[in-house]
Amino acid sequence: KGTSGAGLYGDFIHDVDYSVGQFIQALKDNGQYENTLFIFTSDNGGDIPKNKKWPEYKAFEMGFNYNGNNRGDKHSIYEGGLKVPFIVSWPAQIKSGAQSGELVTTVDIYGTVAEVLTGALPDPVVGAPDSFSFYHILKDAKQKAVRPFLVHRDAQGRQALRKGKWKLISNVYPHRYGQTAPKTRGKKELYNLEIDPLEANNLFNEFPEIAQELEKLLETARTVSSTREMTQE
Repeated sequence: KGTSGAGLYGDFIHDVDYSVGQFIQALKDNGQYENTLFIFTSDNGGDIPKNKKWPEYKAFEMGFNYNGNNRGDKHSIYEGGLKVPFIVSWPAQIKSGAQSGELVTTVDIYGTVAEVLTGALPDPVVGAPDSFSFYHILKDAKQKAVRPFLVHRDAQGRQALRKGKWKLISNVYPHRYGQTAPKTRGKKELYNLEIDPLEANNLFNEFPEIAQELEKLLETARTVSSTREMTQE
């Protein structure tokens, strides 16, 4: 405590760094480091502190902007709540310094590990119904992702669908704190993240055909039990 000079959150980062270092050193000491698949990521973006009582406040005040310039933060449907670092180390298999901009999610860790261990994913009826392997990208960062689209959900139940450069944000809240019927609130949004990564320019009315295509895809994804089965049809 107090090692970072940046409050409790800064100390927490020091602790994580120290703990990860110990873990990696233990792998090296036991000769297992070269052939260990190590994934370091987060389940969501960080909270932007609202007042000085928040543990993140001191670090944020000192300039530690953990969500970058992305819109929104933890719990939100915008990139500040969804886009996170995804760092993978596997010295025996992965080229050091390789980078990929392909779309993956933490759900895909299941399918990837399954392929690494067994050479294949389980049948979607049996397991990992929404998990796509990115093992081929680990071996060659120039490869394209198998995942065709990704559905996001915020803390209130609002959903978004990402496909390629496009991101549709629905104004339907199908599930929220035990409600029995979908509710509508706010406006529909469509962003081209390739040219507008900060989600500043809503293009929903300018590209109605793309918006309609993504809305239909999101509605289908809501009703099926497996997005992997959707891609096999």
